[in-house]
Amino acid sequence: MDDEIKYVKFSSIVWSPNDEGFFYQRYPARASHSEAVDAAGTEIEEDKFAKLYYHKLGTSQDDDILVMKDDEHPNYMWGTQVTSPDGRYLILYVSRDTARQNLLWVTDLEDPSNPIGLDMKWVKLINDWEASYSVLANDGPRFYIKTNKDAPNYRVMTIDISNEERVKNQAFIPFIDEDPKAPIEQIKPINQDTWAVVYSRDVKDELYLYNKQGKQVKRLAADHIGVLSISGRRDFHRLFVTASGFTNPGVVYYYDFEHKVDYPHEPGFVAVTHTDGMETPMPRADAEPVGALGEKLLGTTLDGDKAQDGDWKMWQATKLNGLSLDEFKAEQVKYKSKDGTTVPMFIVSHKDAKRDGTAPAIQYGYGGFSISISPFFSASILTVLKAYGGVLAVPNIRGGAEYGETWHLAGTRENKVNVFDDFIAATQYLVDNKYAGPGKVIINGGSNGGLLVAACVNRAPEHTFGAAIAEVGVLDYLRFPQFTIGKAWTSDYGDPSNPEDFDFMYPISPYHNVDKGNKVLPPTLLLTADHDDRVVPLHSFKHIAELQYRKPTNPHPLLIRIDVKSGHGAGKSTEKR
Repeated sequence: MDDEIKYVKFSSIVWSPNDEGFFYQRYPARASHSEAVDAAGTEIEEDKFAKLYYHKLGTSQDDDILVMKDDEHPNYMWGTQVTSPDGRYLILYVSRDTARQNLLWVTDLEDPSNPIGLDMKWVKLINDWEASYSVLANDGPRFYIKTNKDAPNYRVMTIDISNEERVKNQAFIPFIDEDPKAPIEQIKPINQDTWAVVYSRDVKDELYLYNKQGKQVKRLAADHIGVLSISGRRDFHRLFVTASGFTNPGVVYYYDFEHKVDYPHEPGFVAVTHTDGMETPMPRADAEPVGALGEKLLGTTLDGDKAQDGDWKMWQATKLNGLSLDEFKAEQVKYKSKDGTTVPMFIVSHKDAKRDGTAPAIQYGYGGFSISISPFFSASILTVLKAYGGVLAVPNIRGGAEYGETWHLAGTRENKVNVFDDFIAATQYLVDNKYAGPGKVIINGGSNGGLLVAACVNRAPEHTFGAAIAEVGVLDYLRFPQFTIGKAWTSDYGDPSNPEDFDFMYPISPYHNVDKGNKVLPPTLLLTADHDDRVVPLHSFKHIAELQYRKPTNPHPLLIRIDVKSGHGAGKSTEKR
């Protein structure tokens, strides 16, 4: 196939129901695109005037059909979805920044009077910037929609889009209510009328099944502590679940709804070790199918409803040679931030590590854009912990979504200082409670996390950190909207062109607040890439220049590493990882 699609950015491809083509977003061509190959990706001009196109396979990109544009709103971005399995409706998501707010429009692909193009007829289901809305499934014109409207932890509502009066009045019907203490992380319709829902409760995932009435009927994998990631289709009878964590590289199970058997009294089990060294019983490969595995794995069936009973089996387990995972442990602690807010933190260490206040620590953070930092597996980090007797600390600071949209907003705009205070308090907790030695905590973060690291170096007392590694960070807090996609971040950071926002942004900008006195800075390493067109490398270039100018005699090194022919981080070749 000779098809070549250019100028695509911040886009997925969504196939049309007949698989003859796909929808995608692209930006206008730039001068750098026609220059040497190495120039593409080094531009800094603002990304604007995105357009939505339909590409038919076997044709030139010049013949692609324009579906959506908006010349009056240069920052609008377009995302699409085709309802499955019926393939009848095209969903259009309109966003303008990184806020959890979007417009949601729907059009009927089966309507012969509605050909793909600029004149498509849209039902503008959501046409106000007030909340996040995403379509989960549909029964004909009845749509199931996940939203944080009046529900910061998210809930599911339904609406009949063929009923003009209900659409006009936004007359949604509740389906799955919000859990006020656990935000919805994932939700998928499976096995026709069953819903699988993953909640995050204190940053630990819980998986439940709901029936077609939106009633919770069963909890799955109740003994697992860590991350649960689900996949499946509404027209398929298996739910796939990946269980992982700091000490578990990943075990994939499937839950089969088609083969129902009675609960056995003595099933065959094999122990699978998960996060924190906890063992979850799973059926042996040679064992008979076990229906739902009863309370031993799945927890109790709620209200006696067994409609979702099925077989639960291991599909695949990730094996790791050279590292014994049962040598490590993970725990969750909670500490107080500067303003008294309780913040959770995971601490990972080798079981033989001594908690005597001498260990080195790696502290990782992000704290922004409603992105949760869930337990993750890293063989390289575990190897370091074993070799040096250190700890990994991951504080779930404000700005993320660990406790829903409320937690996110508590770390944005004028509240951004809470993020830095949370992170600094985490370091102090590690030292005060002898998990790490004074001056032995290395802080690390990337992108928004790079901003976090650099800001904390500026704000924390001298000798708080042993070292700081800021990767592809947003370091010029006053000019970021001028470069590529930076303007989209103003929803989280504020808009420096607004005088009221400027007043709370200037005091925390890393570049503008490098110490001008005698403060000793920790060993600092900035990492960036010459083709990063998200957080352009000029942030790191300016910041390292300012650091070295202000601190020519700093006793610790202030360095930068510039990766070539690389971008913001994702998609690096194996030799660059």
